[in-house]
Amino acid sequence: MKRFKQLTACTVAVMMTVLAPAVTLADTVPDGYDAQTWQKLQDNTLEYEEIPNLIKEYNPTFQVLKSGMAPTNEAASYKEWAEEAKGNYQAAKDEGNEDVAKTYHDSYILARKLAEKAEKSFNSQTKPQMNQVEKSLTSAAQGVMILYNQNLAVRDMMQAVLELAQAGYDAVNTQLTVGMATEADLQTAQKSVLEAQGNLTKVEDGLVSLRQNLNMMTGWSYDAVPEIGVVPEPDLSRIDGMNPEVDITKAIGNNYELRGKRSSASKGTVRERTVEESEALLKSNLESLYQEVLQSRAAYDAAATAYESAELMVKAADTKYELGMLGRPQYLTEKMNYQQKKMTYIQASLTLTQAMEAYYWAVEGLAEIK
Repeated sequence: MKRFKQLTACTVAVMMTVLAPAVTLADTVPDGYDAQTWQKLQDNTLEYEEIPNLIKEYNPTFQVLKSGMAPTNEAASYKEWAEEAKGNYQAAKDEGNEDVAKTYHDSYILARKLAEKAEKSFNSQTKPQMNQVEKSLTSAAQGVMILYNQNLAVRDMMQAVLELAQAGYDAVNTQLTVGMATEADLQTAQKSVLEAQGNLTKVEDGLVSLRQNLNMMTGWSYDAVPEIGVVPEPDLSRIDGMNPEVDITKAIGNNYELRGKRSSASKGTVRERTVEESEALLKSNLESLYQEVLQSRAAYDAAATAYESAELMVKAADTKYELGMLGRPQYLTEKMNYQQKKMTYIQASLTLTQAMEAYYWAVEGLAEIK
């Protein structure tokens, strides 16, 4: 059963009216769903493929919007998230933790975009705009889940760094007892452990924030703990089906900004020329998005090759370690190198998925024209 974050009393009353059938009649399969799909939607697992249906059926913003109300609290929560991420980014930057800083910077950019989208989405409630809101929320939730999975990869890397730092500290502590190290050496090793622990804590805090936002977007309460699935590997066949020269026709027809311009344009007017200029900009944007897909594909292929090589090396290190041919510090170094290559691969995979989604949503009408 889905739970929703607390809203004003008036909003809750409206939401209960809108949402009661979905919650109290969970065993009844609504139109447009088969029994298996609907049943999976009720479980406590959040799968990437379920996001469009979760937004449609359980996103509080969309449900309230359908009821005729315009909530104001979601944009504010995204702005708070953005400010929190901005502060964490600066702190990590000041400490020289570039990987951690990047994740918080990405969180900040995403939160600002979500706030802007939330504010824009509630200005009108016509059917086309309702479709736009549904698509925008779906795209946004996909972005949060992708960022969450990217942070999971960083967390695993930070755990490997901490394990190596702890092993280094233990080794120095042992050396100190036999006069082969100094107190200064031990303090340096301890500082490395504390820094690694701090970095890991920051990433884990970021994961909590992302989970809470993803929960609210997909219908759980912010403090719920559904199982969040792994974003699937990118479907490379989708790239073969992309063709900006062909897809631009659909993108122009679907674009919500252009729809508004067209509806008020008269032939031969300045406004019509603005429409033509906007269409040209959209074509350029779509081509840029396609090039980003191709570049992300190349980075993904390179990361996959490096990751495959790292897997072979870490397996060899496992064998040597089991046979006593490799010391623990050296073994943990190999493991950390492996985690680094794995993190790079996972992030390249997710970046490619995000680039493909951006192209898809541009064709579906969400591309900004500027």
